[in-house]
Amino acid sequence: MLRYETRLLAPYKSLGEVCSSVPPAFRVLPTQRRITSVLCAIENVVVQYSAEHLRLVSVSDVLPEAINAVAADKRYVYAAAGHRIALLHLSRQVLRWLEVSEKVLLMIPFGEVIVVVDANSSLHVLDIEDGSRVLQIDSAGEFTINAIIHPATYLNKVVVGSTRGKLRLLNVRTGKLIHEFATQFDGKVSVLEQSPAVDILAVGLHTGHIHLHNIRTDETIATFTQDTPITAIAFRWVMFCS
Repeated sequence: MLRYETRLLAPYKSLGEVCSSVPPAFRVLPTQRRITSVLCAIENVVVQYSAEHLRLVSVSDVLPEAINAVAADKRYVYAAAGHRIALLHLSRQVLRWLEVSEKVLLMIPFGEVIVVVDANSSLHVLDIEDGSRVLQIDSAGEFTINAIIHPATYLNKVVVGSTRGKLRLLNVRTGKLIHEFATQFDGKVSVLEQSPAVDILAVGLHTGHIHLHNIRTDETIATFTQDTPITAIAFRWVMFCS
């Protein structure tokens, strides 16, 4: 039974719970007001909040399994439940499913495709519209992927971070390993985030360290520390107009 056929079982709120341990996704819609949404997984639904006031906007259809990853672009919200990925229209209705062989851990929408990392550290590139597999890069030895990012201006490339503190640059169009960085960080890479400066990534570690790392020169330019593991990093992007 679809949501519009009855309001009897339509989800609205999970009292006292606003997010989970699954990292949230953020989406900026290309409208005149540039509306920003925060998308959080709570068990087997995706909850959308307005970033301006943190008010509840919508709750998705109920998925058959607990959600283990969330991502978004200007077209869809992507919610991974087990080894399948639901494409949500307007953050609510499931339009269709994408599928890989193992549980989905990480994913990044990438134009017409979505890059997915599964529980075996294999990387899949799936066509968003028809679900076909464009490319697959199997797990390489002891390099267990724990974080992924598309660096700004790096065409068709992603940086992946491992549980052993190493970084690699991969081409998701050709499937080739472009570069393995010589730097080895002193802990599991838990977060990768693009800074406002090109080539500079924030590398968050399970040890509580945050390194600002230049991936072009493979040099760390600054380090910050806190007492607990790094679970998320954000930068303030300031725009100047004249």
